[in-house]
Amino acid sequence: MIFKQGTSAHLGIARVLVYTILLADLLLDNVPALAAMPAAAFLPRGVLAWLPASWLHSMLQGSFLHGFSLAYGVVLLLGLLGLGRAWLVTGLALLGTTFFHGIARGFGGHVNHQELLGLHVLFFFLTSHSFAAFSLNSLLWKNTPQEDAGTVSRVLLRSLCFMILLTYFFIGVARLQTSDWRVYGTNAMTFYALQHSTKWNYWDFSLARGLLHQPLFALFLKVAFPMATILELAAPLAVLVRRLVWPIIISLFLFHVSILLTMNIFFWQNMVLLLLPAMGWYVDRNWQPATDSGKPLLVFYDAACGLCDGFIRHVAKADKAGLIRFAPLNGMTAREHNIVLPEQRAEWTIMAVDGTKVMDRSDAVLHILAKTSLWADIADLATVVPRFVRDAIYRKVARWRHLMPLKSDACELPSLEMRRKLLP
Repeated sequence: MIFKQGTSAHLGIARVLVYTILLADLLLDNVPALAAMPAAAFLPRGVLAWLPASWLHSMLQGSFLHGFSLAYGVVLLLGLLGLGRAWLVTGLALLGTTFFHGIARGFGGHVNHQELLGLHVLFFFLTSHSFAAFSLNSLLWKNTPQEDAGTVSRVLLRSLCFMILLTYFFIGVARLQTSDWRVYGTNAMTFYALQHSTKWNYWDFSLARGLLHQPLFALFLKVAFPMATILELAAPLAVLVRRLVWPIIISLFLFHVSILLTMNIFFWQNMVLLLLPAMGWYVDRNWQPATDSGKPLLVFYDAACGLCDGFIRHVAKADKAGLIRFAPLNGMTAREHNIVLPEQRAEWTIMAVDGTKVMDRSDAVLHILAKTSLWADIADLATVVPRFVRDAIYRKVARWRHLMPLKSDACELPSLEMRRKLLP
């Protein structure tokens, strides 16, 4: 996963980015000007539909809209600067953002996923950890960092990035639900691009207007349409597998640029928020696996098991940092660490000892793999699966592990590197 080395400072940067987007939205959208619109044309949306008509009529007056814009702007500025109680400031920002989009889109418009995304990501800043760094709070009140600050910040950052990329997944799923795969064999994308390029917008690129005279361009859009959907469906994987961050982020950037140039649709908020998973990749650029205790990770395995032997050999080769030591389950080192073995050898399980922490079955396997750069992402991803499911799969494999013969070279003298990692 990304943000393996995430801290409160990175959560603070994320807060600054999100509040900057919301503040820019407010400044670019002249809400007080809506007072000149006829009140009869206003269509309450979302929670605004619950308000009495008399309230809405008062809210659409110029004085109220000016006052709201000022108050909402102050709240966003407090969030940007990180001043005050995080839950209070962010809570008010949530209310203000809901009202802002409800008013701004009530005159025949609609709220699409770029606006809703800015609202949804605010929920991750209700915690005090979001105001702990890159904030006036941290300058005015120098609080000692909490022990769990790093863990909470990493969880929040990963969840925030997952939420941002999950919106792409939902759009892809919605497209497949409203149509099906057969739509990709039609000229739907060509028609859609041509239609949007003729509409008035702030931007004036509209390259799609020449589609009728450019068959190669039309073919490109037809091919790019299904590829974009596949990309949207795969987007959340960028949070789970670090190696996928740049391919997915760059592709999504190109996707946004292409729809801007062809259809004058610019989801700039989404593009800016894509900087957060990119930051997660950058933060972890120098990440190296390490044990929890600072001591070597001890791995106890069944030396007479062909599958176990192959697994240990592979892990030893992947352990570039030299963090892992291996010993047989029935050896001297295992007895020194009070490893208790069942009478039936078929019930033996691989075990891992990291300081005072003792793990077995799937927990041990994933903890071992997490200490190798090669498999760390996959191990992180697999931990999402409930342990009882992972252990059930482990037991299934363990039933036939002894049927796998030892490699022909299993009795040969191990390499010098391997011997350094073997314990009696």
